Amino acid sequence: MVGALYPVERVPICGRLGLASVDVKYAETLGGSSSETATGVVFGLGTSFSLSKNLSIQAEWDRLTATYFFEERDVDLVSAGLKLSF
Repeated sequence: MVGALYPVERVPICGRLGLASVDVKYAETLGGSSSETATGVVFGLGTSFSLSKNLSIQAEWDRLTATYFFEERDVDLVSAGLKLSF
């Protein structure tokens, strides 16, 4: 689920909420490895700024909270980019 607010013209604030599935692989120091699939809640925020009618810059942050290898863990993703619309 994604929603957006426009508190300032040309600068939306977006929110996201959902589920994600992640494959986790763990390499052991003495050789061997383990893997597990974890499913958890994802939530995040983002914003963008329109530089022109066709070009904007974006920044987003997402967090996945999931349990794998018997521990609850948080994984954060921060991203930034340019969006070109045609």
